[in-house]
Amino acid sequence: MNLRTTIIALIALCVMPSLARVDTTRPAPPALRLPFPSAADSARNLAQLRATLDRCFTDRGYVAGGVSAKVISRRTGATLYERGATTPLTPASTTKLFTTIAAFELMGNDASVNTSVRTDGVLDANGTLQGNLYLVGTGDAILNVNDLEDMADQLSRMGIRRVTGNVYGDGSRFADSPERPVYSGDFEVVQAMPPVLALTVNQSTVAILVTGLADGRIAVQTIPTGDAFIVVPQPTRRRSRVRVASATLANGFQQFIVRGHPGANRTTTQYVTMTRPAVGAAGVFASRLRAGAITIDGTVAERPAPASSRILTVFRRPLSSFAYNINKRSDNHLAEHLFKMVGSTCGEQRQPAQRAKRAMLEVLDSLRVPRVGSVFNDGSGLSRRNRTTAATQVAMLSAAASQPWFPAFRSTLAIAGVDGTIRRRMTGSRAQGNVHAKTGSLRNVSALAGYVTTVDSEELVFSFISNGPGGSGYKVSENIACMALANFSYASPAGAASVQTGGAADGAVTGGDAEDNAPLPDKAPTTAMPAPTASAPAVVRKAPAPRVAPARQRTTRNGRRTLRKAGRVRSVKAARRATSQRQLRATKQLRKQAPKQRQRRRR
Repeated sequence: MNLRTTIIALIALCVMPSLARVDTTRPAPPALRLPFPSAADSARNLAQLRATLDRCFTDRGYVAGGVSAKVISRRTGATLYERGATTPLTPASTTKLFTTIAAFELMGNDASVNTSVRTDGVLDANGTLQGNLYLVGTGDAILNVNDLEDMADQLSRMGIRRVTGNVYGDGSRFADSPERPVYSGDFEVVQAMPPVLALTVNQSTVAILVTGLADGRIAVQTIPTGDAFIVVPQPTRRRSRVRVASATLANGFQQFIVRGHPGANRTTTQYVTMTRPAVGAAGVFASRLRAGAITIDGTVAERPAPASSRILTVFRRPLSSFAYNINKRSDNHLAEHLFKMVGSTCGEQRQPAQRAKRAMLEVLDSLRVPRVGSVFNDGSGLSRRNRTTAATQVAMLSAAASQPWFPAFRSTLAIAGVDGTIRRRMTGSRAQGNVHAKTGSLRNVSALAGYVTTVDSEELVFSFISNGPGGSGYKVSENIACMALANFSYASPAGAASVQTGGAADGAVTGGDAEDNAPLPDKAPTTAMPAPTASAPAVVRKAPAPRVAPARQRTTRNGRRTLRKAGRVRSVKAARRATSQRQLRATKQLRKQAPKQRQRRRR
């Protein structure tokens, strides 16, 4: 048995080397090949994307209006889609893109909006400043009490303990009209806003806090507090509506006459616009100086600083921080201030708004951006006479990407589903956190322009401008178009991923400015897009109308509650009849309770 086992082991050792040799006469098995898209696949995917965008911008809402849309690749400059790209339309708040880009290009990457304190006097060894102080503004509308207090602390650290002269506010840098409807030439108040001036505090707004006391008196406080604000309380004996009347005195001070009574231990707030913002800012600064133990012998007034005056301290606000509020929150008041800063940066202080209109076009020329048909009358986009094209916006955004200040500019754009005016749009899709854009909304105007990255990590530049009676339906089309761009891929055999029209597409549209708050419709538009397939190219066809869920929903019409079930709403007469029956039952119930209440009163 042992011998037999030994022989078998020897035979195995002799055969195994021959089995281990590779047979070179046989062909090697084919290597595993993964599917790789061909040129035909890429062309089909691009055709599907264009068909999707066509369905977005050929809806019934565009029949009576106009559209200017364009999408290009930031890296190659190739055009992926365009429709009416050279048609000049009203861009609404996307005008702020031109304003901020012009400011970055003219003022530089490290620019700041400065507010300085100057003096024409001399500081002696005892800490007494023999002269006046000048608070000089250059357009920082975000200036607040904390900023003025910082400058007051700087003067205190310099050893100043007393000022023998006055505290003047200098807002002479913007010498033209402070009213946007005037310098824009529209003479149409689209949105009420404070005046656009070089020196202001708290955006030229004073909050009047009125607190009712138990003895019939009222306690009034102004925010911010300042030497130029005078409060005259005139309470009533009984609780009544609080009204604030404002008047400007001969010395430039603003007087607030407060009438009424909010009730005992109740507080109400009224907001009033400053009539002389430069005097108001000087008064707030004087109060902060006294809070820092600096005595002011004189008063507060408005006067330009002499050319021979010297700078004591400067408060600097980065331009990126200022533009952050303009683009993310679409602040029209700040946009108009930056608009005038662009004009004053070019050396024009008498009429900075008129100079800014030309400067914005000159910046486009310096960036080699075609601007045929572009006209700008203001910096916020409230003017309906503003005109530009999607081709101009896309070319400008693409040219800005190669500038040294581009990272600072890009950080000012709103992010879909994250912050800004599109924080509630395109949520739950690949566009969320991906789309960086600026919105625009006016009556019968909607726009969206910015950047989006595809599945292939290719950054695209897009611009969608819609004019016409489409309302919030334009917002839905913009959402669907952006999601289609975010899901697009040349390499995927299936082309762009499917885009759902519910939820992310028609989510609520809210924003920081008064124009971007239009609600979206309750259902998706009729141009619902089916998911493209790899087997056949996309066919442009309309999807069936969306089915209405049978679940019950309660809505409100004219203050009455109605019932919606399976898409059918009860008639208004039925709702009124039900309301009358409820009121009748309530009246009968009160009549039954009335005798009992009389008996209680007698007792």
